[in-house]
Amino acid sequence: MTDGSAGVRGVQKAQQAVTLIRVGADSPKETEFRLALLQAGLPEPQLQYPLNDVQPGTRPADAAYPDYRVAIKYDGATHFSPDQARADQRRDNRAVAAGWTVLRFNVADDREGFATAVNHVRSVLQARGWQASESQ
Repeated sequence: MTDGSAGVRGVQKAQQAVTLIRVGADSPKETEFRLALLQAGLPEPQLQYPLNDVQPGTRPADAAYPDYRVAIKYDGATHFSPDQARADQRRDNRAVAAGWTVLRFNVADDREGFATAVNHVRSVLQARGWQASESQ
């Protein structure tokens, strides 16, 4: 925003919003979930993190905490078809075998503002060694 925008309604909120933009989210819901994680005091996850140690060419995690080997997937409607669910399960099993914890969330988690999902991520990160002071 330019200096000429001082006093213009909404400029401050727009400037704050710009600081939250990240390249890599594939959907608005992935962004909402990431923001819920940050608002809860969790560290910022890396977006579209490649799980190449699982199997080269494996689809990236929507978000990840690689230092703790926690991968997060947000499943949109396409993940509910039987074929896609089987492919996701095989991919998740390979990630687990490679030492990753894979957490999957979907629209049902959004209905409550991601509160339970955020708490689950926090619990897994803590079990993997994260301490709240690390993100502050």
